[in-house]
Amino acid sequence: MGTRVHVEFWLEYGDRRGPELLKRCMAEMRRIEYAFNPWKETSELSRLNRDAPKGFTPVSAEMKRLLDQSAAASKRSEGAFDITFASVGRLFDYRAGRVPTAEEKKAVEAINWRFVQLDHNRPLQLVPRHFFESGLVVH
Repeated sequence: MGTRVHVEFWLEYGDRRGPELLKRCMAEMRRIEYAFNPWKETSELSRLNRDAPKGFTPVSAEMKRLLDQSAAASKRSEGAFDITFASVGRLFDYRAGRVPTAEEKKAVEAINWRFVQLDHNRPLQLVPRHFFESGLVVH
C-alpha cells in the first residue's frame, strides 16, 4: 500500500524476544496488506470494489467492522470523513490547482458514505447503492 513501517521495542535488558516480536509485527502488516490493499487485485478490498456494483457482496467480519466504524466516523464528522471519496480523490490536485471537469463533477455526486450500507439481516453482506466507475472505492 506504499506505507512505510517502523517498529521499535522497549525491552528489559537481556530480553531476547525482539526478533520474534518483529517477526509477528511484520506478519500482521503483511496480513493487512493482503486484505486491504486497493492496488492488489486479490485483496478483499479490491474484490469489494470490483463486485459490490453487481449485487450483495460477502465481506469478512473484519471488513464489516471497518465499514461500521467508518460509517460511525462519517456520521460523527458530518461527512468530513468519507470512505467513498477515494473513487474521485484523484480528480482533485490542490497543489496543481486541478479541479474536476464538468463531466467529472457528475462522479462527485456519487460520493456519500451513506451509499455504503451493511445489511445486518444478511450476515456479512454489503448492499450496493450508488457507485462510480468500477464501484465503491474504499481506501
